[in-house]
Amino acid sequence: MNDWVIETEGVSRRFGSVQAVDSLDLHVPKGAVAGFLGPNGAGKTTTIRMLLGLIRPQGGSIRLGGHDIHRARRRALTGVGSLVETPAHYPHLTGAENLDIACHMAGLPRRERDRVLDLVGLAGAAKRRVKGYSLGMRQRLGLARALLGNPKLLILDEPTNGLDPSGIHEMRTLIREAPERFGATVLVSSHLLGEIEQTANHVALMHRGKLLFQDTIAALMDAHPGGLTIRLDRPAEALARVQATHADAAELEDGIRLPGRFTAAERAAINRDLVEAGFAVSDLTLVKPSLESIFLERTGGTGDLQ
Repeated sequence: MNDWVIETEGVSRRFGSVQAVDSLDLHVPKGAVAGFLGPNGAGKTTTIRMLLGLIRPQGGSIRLGGHDIHRARRRALTGVGSLVETPAHYPHLTGAENLDIACHMAGLPRRERDRVLDLVGLAGAAKRRVKGYSLGMRQRLGLARALLGNPKLLILDEPTNGLDPSGIHEMRTLIREAPERFGATVLVSSHLLGEIEQTANHVALMHRGKLLFQDTIAALMDAHPGGLTIRLDRPAEALARVQATHADAAELEDGIRLPGRFTAAERAAINRDLVEAGFAVSDLTLVKPSLESIFLERTGGTGDLQ
């Protein structure tokens, strides 16, 4: 018995001549906050819609909480909360009334409505009609609906869409703390790679329908060690000297870059060699890779982020 809350095997989906998702094996462990990243057309939204049973895969299987979504749909989707694309609400009703309907359909008490409104910061606007809500407020209301009943799995598609910086911070905190506060596992897609880096502890990278990587963010960072940036005069000459021992060094506009990991002693030795050779070294900095730089490297820098 494994601890995968989301488990897909060989999931595929084609639209006409376009292979939107190609033999996807996605695994999200219990208690994770997993960032789901990919450029436009990578297949993220199609995958999310298949996970929620909104469209059927043309191959493969999907299990949520150990239950096959097509053989035991009700059991698989019980305890799943979702926010997919732009949430739909009844504009002529208040935020509270919209959630009253959702609570009634789910057999939940009214106090559950008040709990989630407070969680997403909408308690003060609960009696206002949704047609007067901003985009960010509508997004919060959608998240409130997703949180009804304390779901054990949250699937969120661009949850920070329309939020101001304060709202983004609050959303980030809510998502990051979901496993501890609610016992929930989270799959969150976003084009804000910096937000994912600060929010998630796992990541899955998709490109052209295929999964390129899935593991902890720490494991992804370990696979891309960054390097050493040296600012100095005559970078072309310095590069020729350094390449004698570091063949993969590259020239920058005002210096050189050496990929890899370097101890303090190794950095000191490189600096000493360059200075003794007559180069004026102005700066020597360890460079840690960002999630964005790794993402672009893995995808070949193609496509817009979504």
